[in-house]
Amino acid sequence: MRRNEKEFDTRQPRKSPKQEDRGIDVAAIPTESKRRSNRSKSPEIEAEKAQIKQQVTQAIEEVKRYNQYIDKTQQPHRLKREVTVNFLKAITKSQGQLSSILADHQTELNEHYAQMRIKPGHNTTYREKITLDTIRQILQAAAVEGKS
Repeated sequence: MRRNEKEFDTRQPRKSPKQEDRGIDVAAIPTESKRRSNRSKSPEIEAEKAQIKQQVTQAIEEVKRYNQYIDKTQQPHRLKREVTVNFLKAITKSQGQLSSILADHQTELNEHYAQMRIKPGHNTTYREKITLDTIRQILQAAAVEGKS
């Protein structure tokens, strides 16, 4: 076979030297990864994703309530929080999933930011050590004060 013909020979898939050593049949490798297709169909994975989505949505609502509380009690603006992927990483490390959930809530968050006068990069500008746990504690204390 001439050199040019070898490049266009489609009869047998070529194997790398490592694949030949291990006896891997390149033709038998599926085009779509089996692991990826099985992961998306797993009920456990889907349940975990739904649980994370619920936790992130709850956290978004808590941050919005917290910002409204800070505004209502006339505390410094720097204490307000912007909901970002980095801020929500306490729930899950999956940046892609967090980004997707935030995208779903972007319109309502933009309205909230406008109302609260929070600009993009707010958390970076005001480097207060406020976490989701801190927000939950403050909201819980405010609820107890409101009942008294």
